[in-house]
Amino acid sequence: MAKRRYDGPGYSSSSADIQALQRDLRETIAAINEVPKGFTDAKIRSALRHALKPVLETARALTPKGKKIHYRYEYKYKGSKRAAKGKGKVVGVYRPGNLRKSLSIMTFKKAKQSLFVGPTMKGGVYTDRKKLTDGYYAAMVFGSALAFKKRVTEKALTQNTEQVSARFFSKVVRIIEDIKIKTGL
Repeated sequence: MAKRRYDGPGYSSSSADIQALQRDLRETIAAINEVPKGFTDAKIRSALRHALKPVLETARALTPKGKKIHYRYEYKYKGSKRAAKGKGKVVGVYRPGNLRKSLSIMTFKKAKQSLFVGPTMKGGVYTDRKKLTDGYYAAMVFGSALAFKKRVTEKALTQNTEQVSARFFSKVVRIIEDIKIKTGL
């Protein structure tokens, strides 16, 4: 089976740039993992988090801001059919700018050496608290989660590819220097 070309139809140069960046970061992390002591998953995540801050700011700038407040209602009345629009108990109030505020750098349990930029979806009731955010509707704003990824997340990463790699490698160098000082190498 032939290898897939990344400059062919269906692939843009930006996706090739993203894949090249991901490959470089994976190779660097693999090299770091060979260092005996001192380089933990937490230090790798801190370097990645430092590198992804410009991507987060760009993604927030690319995310549209609404003009009115939206409400989410309890799905059903007690034991009956679905509640009509505007009826039922309000379980969420979404103010303009909520989606921007919900964008963050996230970690997941099984991906120990990876970080992700996207809207956080937290459970709970969001009524009068202005600080709480819930980006559950990010896919609805753009039509699908894939559209959100292409229009916001990938665009933000391609605009900051060089900055991300430079920030990551500079942070890794600082961590290595700190480890050398602590271990006396």
